[in-house]
Amino acid sequence: MLNPGSLLGTKMVKEEVGTAGGDIRIGSDIICRAAVSEEFTQASGRYFDNDAGEFGPFHPDTTVPASRDVVMAEIEAVLPSVGQ
Repeated sequence: MLNPGSLLGTKMVKEEVGTAGGDIRIGSDIICRAAVSEEFTQASGRYFDNDAGEFGPFHPDTTVPASRDVVMAEIEAVLPSVGQ
């Protein structure tokens, strides 16, 4: 998992949060690094937080099946094809 960065200057951030946000290249750079750089070769199953600039723990709710079920139900309600 990868957090490319918080409040980057995407259309969603500009329209919904009302701020210009950070340079969107911050997110694209880390995604490219994760795809091709040696530093991520052993990263499978880990979480990289680009805001912190390091690997860190997953959110505690990710270990609670009921919490994951609620999130998945909401996603499937918005995007019905996800569960197929």
